[in-house]
Amino acid sequence: MAPTDAGIAARLRAILSSDEFQPRASERLLLWFEDLVRSLLRWLDALSPARRVNISIVCVVVLVAVAVQVFRSYRDAAAPRRSSLGKGVAADQTVPSPEKLLSRARSLADEGLLRDAARALQEAMLLQTSRDLSLPWRSSLSDWEWIELLHPSESIVDFTRATQRLAFGPRPSRAEFDACAHRVHSLIQGRDVASSGKT
Repeated sequence: MAPTDAGIAARLRAILSSDEFQPRASERLLLWFEDLVRSLLRWLDALSPARRVNISIVCVVVLVAVAVQVFRSYRDAAAPRRSSLGKGVAADQTVPSPEKLLSRARSLADEGLLRDAARALQEAMLLQTSRDLSLPWRSSLSDWEWIELLHPSESIVDFTRATQRLAFGPRPSRAEFDACAHRVHSLIQGRDVASSGKT
């Protein structure tokens, strides 16, 4: 028995309503966005020219405000600490002298705390360097941020690498600490703190 036209139409509707023939989520989103744009354009067409100009001006002002805010956020995130240094922020009041830091490093090393001792050596070196260059001390800066800021000699950069290995390497040894301690005394006594290429 041949199917009727109504049966064929019902079958076709059932096939077309199946999941295989439904648009994907991305396609539905695109269709919704296209409908939104068309509705917005129809709404703008219905407005008077004066209102369209006013709306355009408001949109431009909002875009400029967003761009300014993004620029300020990027600028502040790029160099917040360095800018505060350049404004003459007072040095931390609780920072000990380089000599006290060196003494503390020796005490820590005697207690077997070689990683902490290495960090104290590095802090003493950076503190002395910043004082020689008349820069206020900022404990919030990391070792390598200080290195970037101070433009020190290559010997201080090498010393920093050595103390970093001692502080964060797999097996710190007393011999490594003694070598770093000897180097920091030579550097501080010789005031080999800043390269001639300082800007």
